[in-house]
Amino acid sequence: MKKILLLTALAASFSANAAHKVIHSQGIFTLVQFSDEFTEEVTSCQLNIGELAKDKPRISLFSKPTSDFSSIGLSSYVGSFGGSGYQFKIDNGEVVKKGSTYAGGDTVFGYISGSKLDELASGNKLILRVHPDNQYVDSQTATYSLKGSTVAINKFKSCLSGS
Repeated sequence: MKKILLLTALAASFSANAAHKVIHSQGIFTLVQFSDEFTEEVTSCQLNIGELAKDKPRISLFSKPTSDFSSIGLSSYVGSFGGSGYQFKIDNGEVVKKGSTYAGGDTVFGYISGSKLDELASGNKLILRVHPDNQYVDSQTATYSLKGSTVAINKFKSCLSGS
């Protein structure tokens, strides 16, 4: 339960009265759906990719419900610290960079397009480097297998589109 609460803090900010429910969890993928406690309407969806461990980097994709996947929110973490910057690439594709390239600084957020979601779904590996917002915590790099990513991304899109 502690793991879910840490991973979902950002998406919960979309709605002050958000109840969360894990709707998919397999390997490095955890998909959480947030709903308004009163109306039960879905308020946001968040797909966490990576391990929740002290020295492990991970990213979270999040959005309010939409059928347009052109701009999905992205945040990064090392353990329980937010990322002041991150870099990632899928297989041997282009490197996506956001924020600082050193530990320390304010947490940064970015966006990815639907085409990056499709790359994640069809990719074999994700190489991720996160620079934490805490200057006393080392930047971390990990290579994750994207086995199961097609199912996770499709469920994430379904959650966002309300189907």
